[in-house]
Parts: sequence; C-alpha cells; structure tokens
Amino acid sequence: LPGPDPEPGSEVVLIGWGVTITGGKISPVLKQTEVQVIDHCDQYWTEVDDATQLCFKDKTLTSAACQGDSGGPALQEHDGQWVVEGVTSFGHTT
Repeated sequence: LPGPDPEPGSEVVLIGWGVTITGGKISPVLKQTEVQVIDHCDQYWTEVDDATQLCFKDKTLTSAACQGDSGGPALQEHDGQWVVEGVTSFGHTT
C-alpha cells in the first residue's frame, strides 16, 4: 500500500469474522480488536518478511487475528479518517 508504514507502538484496528475460541466456528458477528505495531517480527514469527509485511501484537495478549480473519483490513486513524494500512494474511491458528 502507498504511504509510510505505521510507526512501531502505534495502534491499529483489525476487523474480521475469524474464530474466537479454539476449535470454534467462524464468528456470525463481525469482530474488531486493537493491536500495536511491533518492529521485531522475527522474535514472534519466523515466516515474516519485514520488507513486505507488518506485525501486530495485542498489549494484553488476549486478542489477535485468527483463522478466518485473512483478507480483513488493518486500519489506523489519521486526522479523523480511517486508512487501510494492511490486510491480514495470517494469525494464530487457535
């Protein structure tokens, strides 16, 4: 996507229909969660390409993208406007 990447530590909103519990079904209700941009992706995920992918982590470790959330937006607010900063490609498997 055009423009600079979001700064590490800044908040991003992920939106999706993914599972909310281990072994669960896709959510019938659209969900969202606030996460922070992190800059040391390789500490968490070895398959990430820092040149083309952003990484996010929930501050409380209670919420994240999961199965079924792929393709959903990663949004950040700039001057009252919501901007798509990325698209979810993977998250926790359970």
